[in-house]
Formats: sequence, C-alpha cells, structure tokens
Amino acid sequence: MSAEDTLADRKESWRRIRVGLTGLGGIVLLIGLASAMLERISPRTPEPVTMAEDALGNATTAPENEPLAELGVAPGAAASTQDPKPAAK
Repeated sequence: MSAEDTLADRKESWRRIRVGLTGLGGIVLLIGLASAMLERISPRTPEPVTMAEDALGNATTAPENEPLAELGVAPGAAASTQDPKPAAK
C-alpha cells in the first residue's frame, strides 16, 4: 500500500504543479494582451527627436511650466524688486 500511496501522491503533486503553471501562463498571457491593447489605443505618439536636436534643444531653451520660478521663489531666482521695509529704531 505504501508504494501505491507514494505513486498516487506523486501524480497528485505533478497534477497540481501542471495546473499552477498553466494558471501562471494564462495570467502572463492576459497581462501581455492587455498591455498590447493599451499601447495600441494610446492617444499619445512621441515625436521623433534626433540626438543633435535633443542636445541643442535642452541647452538653449528654458524649462517650461516651473511655477516656483514664475513666482520668484525658486532657488537661484532673481532678487525681489520691492524695497525692503526700513528697520525700526
């Protein structure tokens, strides 16, 4: 009986491994399909940029959309043009 039990246990173990790997493969397949579908329907398409344009464009243009710099509170911002209050004596 012990030989039959071990053979049955082995078959059961292999069956469980096979089912688990099949489920894992199915999940990976679903994630791959979802990723491909989302990539295909994405509204954004990147503009092609050459390396020379990228290097020159970053060096000559100021960064856009910097609210702290616009308010003048960013590190290295120009000093305020308002006169400071005179010190009380």
